[in-house]
Amino acid sequence: MSPLIELKAAADASLLQHYARESVLCRDALQLFLNNGVAVEVRLAAPDEYAFAWAYGDALLRIDTAPVAHGVSTYPNHLHDADERVRADPVTQPGRSPIENLAALVAAVLADPLLAGEGAGNA
Repeated sequence: MSPLIELKAAADASLLQHYARESVLCRDALQLFLNNGVAVEVRLAAPDEYAFAWAYGDALLRIDTAPVAHGVSTYPNHLHDADERVRADPVTQPGRSPIENLAALVAAVLADPLLAGEGAGNA
């Protein structure tokens, strides 16, 4: 079974109460629409190779593991924030299961869609 199909099943089973509408499985992504107006798109190659992108209003943010030398403490995972700065990833951990990372992201963006709180640590 495809990792995205498995992730959709796990997300629908554990995160459904946070959905504004049904999740959508695309060819290479999973889309979630949360009840606070956040739209999340997940791309997943492996538990340590992923991109979680989300939109809130006009803001676009992304956490990914692209191995680019950004000089952040959480390398290779990092956050592209709403101001297009690259920051340490306060939410995900490469190697953790995809549903654990997705659940951590959903909890974080439900509380703070822009992840603007500076006190957030790696969950």
